[in-house]
Amino acid sequence: MRETAARYLRPMPRFALKIEYDGGPFSGWQRQADQPSVQGAVEAALAKLEADVPSIAAAGRTDAGVHALGQVAHCDLAKDWGAFRLMEALNYHLKPVPVAVVDCARVGEDFHWPRRTRPPRRRDRRPKETPPPSPAA
Repeated sequence: MRETAARYLRPMPRFALKIEYDGGPFSGWQRQADQPSVQGAVEAALAKLEADVPSIAAAGRTDAGVHALGQVAHCDLAKDWGAFRLMEALNYHLKPVPVAVVDCARVGEDFHWPRRTRPPRRRDRRPKETPPPSPAA
């Protein structure tokens, strides 16, 4: 009993996926009920590896027909996969759709790709303080 409880209390391994795709046949990144999407294709491949269909989270979304060379997403899985083996298994199950996982890494549970993107850089436009005049002047 104690082993079973400990297994459920352990955090699920989190993986970052770098995904490349030809957006031609897709209605965009985000999963849609009645249209093919990149997220739907990756989640369908994950469903063949894990009994509980995990969802993936990505930093941004693309519109219909838009291609990507480095879309980064992450997912939590029940099994602790080797990163290379997970990438190869996903690519096997993604065929023949034009989507490929080009890199994969095990990351910490605090890794959350949508929150890792940097906000736009801001410049402080306040005037700099001028030094006080020297006493000799």
